Amino acid sequence: MTKNRDFKQRVRARMAKTGERYSTARAHVLAAPTTKDAPRSAHLFDGVRHVGGQQGDLAAARNLCVNSGVNGPDGWELSEAMAFGLAGGVGFLYGVFEYGDTPTLTIVNRNKSMPDEFCAPLFDRVGLDVTVHETGGVKTAAKHLDEVVASETPALCTTGSGLLPYLGLVCEAEEAAAPHLVGVVGVDEDDNLLIDDRSPVPLIVSRGDFDAARAANRKARHRMVTVARPQGHKIDWDTVIAEAVAASAAGFNTPPVPQFKANIGLAGLAKWQDLLTSRTKKGWGTIFGHECRAAIGFTRLYDCIHHAYTAPSGGRPLYADFLEEVASTDHANRARWGASAELWRTSGQRWSDIAARVAGVHPDIARYCELSDLRTADLDSSAPDPSIMRDAAVEKGKLIAGCDVSADDAAEAHADIALLVTDIVQLETEALELLA
Repeated sequence: MTKNRDFKQRVRARMAKTGERYSTARAHVLAAPTTKDAPRSAHLFDGVRHVGGQQGDLAAARNLCVNSGVNGPDGWELSEAMAFGLAGGVGFLYGVFEYGDTPTLTIVNRNKSMPDEFCAPLFDRVGLDVTVHETGGVKTAAKHLDEVVASETPALCTTGSGLLPYLGLVCEAEEAAAPHLVGVVGVDEDDNLLIDDRSPVPLIVSRGDFDAARAANRKARHRMVTVARPQGHKIDWDTVIAEAVAASAAGFNTPPVPQFKANIGLAGLAKWQDLLTSRTKKGWGTIFGHECRAAIGFTRLYDCIHHAYTAPSGGRPLYADFLEEVASTDHANRARWGASAELWRTSGQRWSDIAARVAGVHPDIARYCELSDLRTADLDSSAPDPSIMRDAAVEKGKLIAGCDVSADDAAEAHADIALLVTDIVQLETEALELLA
């Protein structure tokens, strides 16, 4: 596995060269080709060759495929970009809710928001046999995990993110149960589990803490997934890639339920663009107009672009990498896919421009964005300090609560963001037409 110090040095060297933020530079370093003969941790399950990635749940699912022997169409390890495209790729979902006097914002920049649902098509498309364990019983769930550990079988487990110690989150019970998909890839001599969750080295979690995190998300019913590669199975890559691209394009504008139609895809982007400058009760000037309410909108937007649900810059650069990879094949649609990739990459820059505009609204918001980036950096450690992670989370909460951003400054930023969203709508409309 890549040593933590070496990895951070490579990220920071790129930051110094390009001026990129940590999260963006990290994404580029992680996207670099991996070596097949990297030294492995002494405690990893036999056959585990790779952990970590740009997007936690997708990376763990991709690594499960790689560790099962799945290679991409080029014969090398299945890339995270290829896994992203096969799973469903980019999307857009907009949601704003108010609980009492507190608004909340969710923007999901991938095809499906729930991690298990998003990753499932990946396993189907690469032809893996999937076994799903679900149970409401804590003892039965522990028994299933014991069997995985005893047989040294890598697995994906759905957890409640708020109870994973290394994340150091400060949240209420409902938020603690937010689904977070991680890989179980090893065990040490003290019976601690080695967890695959974005970090380029496995994270160590006690068995008790991990069992509690699994139980926190009751809807998941202790969901655990293992996969196996059928003997002699071969992938028809031309067919698989074409199906994945078509499904991604169709899924971009397909709501999970009919009542979400106006909040999904291009319609959702157009709605958001309008609400950013609207003076109605649902407009950002009303819901996220000033002070802490404005800070909630801006900081959630920043996190949803770079740190939540998908890879940095709304996942657009990662999807562009996927399209460039499939455009290098002999498929008849390769020219259209390559042209679409350029548009998605440009759109990713617009998403990054939005995040940069957010960080420039107010010093408190800039500090919040910095802390989000630093928390991501801490996850590159083999042992991120939960107290440091928690302190950062607490500080982020105080920054939002005490933020005194003015209505005029907020409105000016909303208008600037609306212009960038207008560009995104045009770019992504053209990009989708090339994939249809």
